[in-house]
Amino acid sequence: MQVSLSAENVVLRGCKLRNTAHVYGITVFTGHDTKIMQNGAKARYKFSNLELYSNKSIAMVLFTQFTMSVIAASVGTKWLFEFAKDNSNAQSYADFEGAYYLDFNPGDSSAPVEFLKQTGTWIILFTNLVPISLLVSLELVKFAQATFMSLDAEMYDEE
Repeated sequence: MQVSLSAENVVLRGCKLRNTAHVYGITVFTGHDTKIMQNGAKARYKFSNLELYSNKSIAMVLFTQFTMSVIAASVGTKWLFEFAKDNSNAQSYADFEGAYYLDFNPGDSSAPVEFLKQTGTWIILFTNLVPISLLVSLELVKFAQATFMSLDAEMYDEE
């Protein structure tokens, strides 16, 4: 005996049957290609094109800032260990050797430690490259626009 199935014969996931003595069932449409599985994924965050562009730009600026800081710290550490001298025994200006304005003793610190100090210093010096004010301005403008839209009486629907 052949019986054709229609939409009336389908019991979807989560349905409860009542007033039924018995049910014959067949499982169809299973696996990851089903509609319920594909819709079960987490929703993606939505970003405007301007936000995507500004995020990429800031990532590029941060990468450039870090690269410049590492280069400057490398040069600064090399220079410090070559030219800075221990000036703690100097009695007068004429006794100063090398970089007289630095009180640096090469024996007090290792090169990697000095490199990390210099890198941190250069990162702080280059922080004005990151346009944080741009992000703050964008968020304030979006907040103001949302406020104006919510206060607009012509956009209100009584239903």
